[in-house]
Amino acid sequence: MMRWSLLVLAVLMPLAAVAAEKTAVFPVQGINVSSGEADAIGLLLAQAYGQASGQEVVLPMSAKLADGESYSSAAVRLGAGEYLETSAVGLGSVDGDRKIILQSVRRNSRGETLFSASMNAMSMSDTDKVAERLAQALYRKTAPAQTRNLENITLSEGQTPNRTSSQKVIGVKFGFAYPASGSGRGYDGIGSVGFDMRLEFNQWFLEFGAGAILPATTSQSMRASYGGVFAEIGGNYYLTDGNVSPYLGGGISPRIIASDGGSPINFAPYVQAGLMFNRESRTRLYVDLRVAQNIAAVGQGTPASGGGIQSGYPTEIGLQIGIGF
Repeated sequence: MMRWSLLVLAVLMPLAAVAAEKTAVFPVQGINVSSGEADAIGLLLAQAYGQASGQEVVLPMSAKLADGESYSSAAVRLGAGEYLETSAVGLGSVDGDRKIILQSVRRNSRGETLFSASMNAMSMSDTDKVAERLAQALYRKTAPAQTRNLENITLSEGQTPNRTSSQKVIGVKFGFAYPASGSGRGYDGIGSVGFDMRLEFNQWFLEFGAGAILPATTSQSMRASYGGVFAEIGGNYYLTDGNVSPYLGGGISPRIIASDGGSPINFAPYVQAGLMFNRESRTRLYVDLRVAQNIAAVGQGTPASGGGIQSGYPTEIGLQIGIGF
């Protein structure tokens, strides 16, 4: 009995391996595309999948469903371990070139989804490259963008994309920062107030600003202080697309500084992490956590040990709050 069981397994295992290496590409389900166009897309996809996988492929004209038959049942009947189920949706007039959205799902013979991908063809003349890219994406289980090379760029990828105009957010921003220094007595905190403008472009925005740096000092303070005027320009990238979105960015802030010693002309590169509220509204509230580094010396006052003026290069760690309209 054991010998017969081993014999049956020895016969069935190669057959199962052959079935697993065969993929059925079922006819494309077309919406607003002609039957001839759907047949052409299905054949292109089947040929491209065979080249990408190196496997035997059942072509769409041989992989038609019987009445009442499911895709998984048909795959088993055809001896295929996997199959592709594809749809094509045409946008525009059937008589002329128009955009065609192709979506294909790779499933095993039990109907379980292994991977899915979609791409857009600008016209029927673009479907050969789209079918090639889609087949490679399905077989490799990767995004279609990862299958692009110099030879298979689609028409839509070769065109300059349409851009919506920037959205302008203009307002004011208030801040407070602690200038950290590793020498001398250190610095008093500083405040800031100024004009702020943000130009948004989908996932990112440019930021421009100008204003005043105000020393937050008292008569009893033993620390040095500085103030002045500033400008700033930077860029930021949104991490999400929600109504409340975090972002990361950086830039540089040219300054004219008044202090006891040091250079009056200064620059402070900065990095920041922020949170934008009410992106869907014209009125915005945003909060930034910023770290800026002065690259020119700022006077630090007379040290406790006596002597002349000390200068340092303070690193400003601050919080800023802005409102824009």
